[in-house]
Amino acid sequence: MDKFRGLNGTIVLKEDCVQILREKAIDSTFHEQEKIEIPYSEINDIYFAEGSLINGYLSILRVGASKPTGILKAVKDDTSVVFRMFKNGEAERFAEEIRKRI
Repeated sequence: MDKFRGLNGTIVLKEDCVQILREKAIDSTFHEQEKIEIPYSEINDIYFAEGSLINGYLSILRVGASKPTGILKAVKDDTSVVFRMFKNGEAERFAEEIRKRI
């Protein structure tokens, strides 16, 4: 698995970095950049917030950064992608794949 599509963007695993793409108009509502690249060497961890009655999210935490404090912050965070609860399993597996690369 090298790609995870969420509600507000797509995370793509490349050879040397993670890309976060905001391809649709709704994706870029809170984000100025259409594409962010984060080298694996700059990633400290990935935070998986399980979806339930509200959406979940994956946050790529750079060295020295902290995780968003809830879904409302994650929606606006440039290194987070929000997903619906039926994607919990896929999101968790994707987070583990990123951890293997950092």
